[in-house]
This record gives sequence, C-alpha cells and structure tokens, in this order.
Amino acid sequence: MKVNLVLEGGGVLGVTYIGAYKALLEEDIKVKRCAGTSIGSLMASLIIAGYTPSEMENIFFGEEFNRFLKSTGLGNKIPPYRALNIFLQKGVFNNIIIEKFVEELLKRKGISTFKDVESKGKKSLIVIAADVTNRRLVIMPDDLPRYGINPDNFKIAKAVSMSCAIPLFFTPTILGDGDSLSFIVDGGLLSNFPIWVFDVENEERNLTYAIKIDEKPSYTSQGRHDIFSYAIDVLNTPLNDNRIVYVRDKDKLKIISIENDQLIKSTEFYKLNEFKDHLYSLGYNSVKEYFNLNRLNDF
Repeated sequence: MKVNLVLEGGGVLGVTYIGAYKALLEEDIKVKRCAGTSIGSLMASLIIAGYTPSEMENIFFGEEFNRFLKSTGLGNKIPPYRALNIFLQKGVFNNIIIEKFVEELLKRKGISTFKDVESKGKKSLIVIAADVTNRRLVIMPDDLPRYGINPDNFKIAKAVSMSCAIPLFFTPTILGDGDSLSFIVDGGLLSNFPIWVFDVENEERNLTYAIKIDEKPSYTSQGRHDIFSYAIDVLNTPLNDNRIVYVRDKDKLKIISIENDQLIKSTEFYKLNEFKDHLYSLGYNSVKEYFNLNRLNDF
C-alpha cells in the first residue's frame, strides 16, 4: 500500500524514525510522499532519496554521524567565545554544517534538488521551515517562488538545513535580496507536526500516516535554563496546538505515537551511542504495536 508519511520534529529522538520506517516496510507500506519538520525533514529526505532502514542505521549509528555531531557542537556546553556568535551572526553554529552533511548523503543516491524527487508533476518531499521576518510558515518547495527562487533548482539539503536551524543555536538562512530579506529558521517554531500538509483541495487524498513522539515535560520546567533547552521549549510550544482541526478528511489520517520513556532527551545528542539501539526499538515497537492493536480491533 502506498501512503503519505509525516514526521514530527524531535531532536535526537528523531532517530526512532529509523525503526518506525523499518516496521512500516514490514507491514508492506510504501511511502509515496513524505513531509517533515526539523529532524523529521532530514529523515524524510533520506526516505524519499531511497535509503533503506539498514543504510540509515549505518549513517546515524556509525562514525559518520559522530563526526557530524562533533562539527556542530550538539550536546556539548557552549564555550563563552562561541556564545558571542549569537550577537554576530544570530546563531552559535553555522547551519552550513547541516547542509553539507545532508548534501553528501543525498548525492550518494543521485539526488540534489527538488526536481530530482518529482513524480507526475508533484514533489515527493515537503520540508517545513519558519520565516521569522514575515511570521509565516515556509512550505518547501511550493513557497520558494515568494522569495524569487525556482523550486526545481533549489537544493534539498539547504531546505533541510533551514528546517533544522534551531533559533540562536544555528544561524538562520537569509532568502531574498535588497530590502526584501527574510530570516528562515526551524519549522518547529510554527508547525512541528504538519499533519495537514497533504490535505490539499482538489487533489486526490491518499492515506497519510503521521508519526510523532509522545509529549514530555518542558526542559525549563525541569530546571534546565541553558539556551539550548530554552530554544527547544520555544519550538515545542506550537501555535497550532489544535492542528488536527485543519484536516478535512480525518479518516485519511492515521497518527502513530512513539513511546517517549525519557531515558534520553531530545537535546542529548551526545548520548546517541549509548541509546541508539533503545531509540531504534522504541520506534520499531511503537509502530508494530499500533498495527497489532488495529488488527485486534478489526478482528
């Protein structure tokens, strides 16, 4: 069965989507189109590029992702001199690091731009970001013409880096020119779980599976007041909390929640090696339990 797939943002917990994707394939579910925010957009881009769960495991559970984490500083304390970058370039780390990482992964599958993932006039991949200048969502590639950009020629890796750019931690991407500049950041600021994205008027509505990670207490409520924890809490305070009301064909939407046992938090990238098997199992088992329960109910 061919379906649409939506993946929520969730920091390092997004690694659970590898196990979830494996379980979907075992249920004979094929992903036709995929959308995501933040880490969800990164995983979505790899799925549409043709990566298998096994290949994704090799990337995220091996040395390649470790090198990426070291280059970004994720999970480490921010040195005082780095914090100055917030004032100099609106972010501690340059999001070009994310772009180059994703660009190399997609290149291995012969993928570069949104044109490369087009099928029958429709883009197979949708990436969500936030335009803080104009205070609106950016749905890529469809919204790119607003900024004078040809969607077909726009690099998926750049779109993903925009969607993953946690405010203040990563630098924003600037789109436009002259007096019309827009700062683009992590899509989770406005829509961390874009379940509505495939519910388009005058289009055939296929079944959409949307995978999210269970809600958890905010970091600041737990006494964590560092800038990274604060930024994550900002992103996890969605303006569209009742987002399901925007979906017209609710019978075409199936939401799967991945258990969040909080052994590792979304900001704790440095713990990935310790919990990689656990995260994979959480995603895999949650999806399997969803389908087993549905089969039992049908029976």
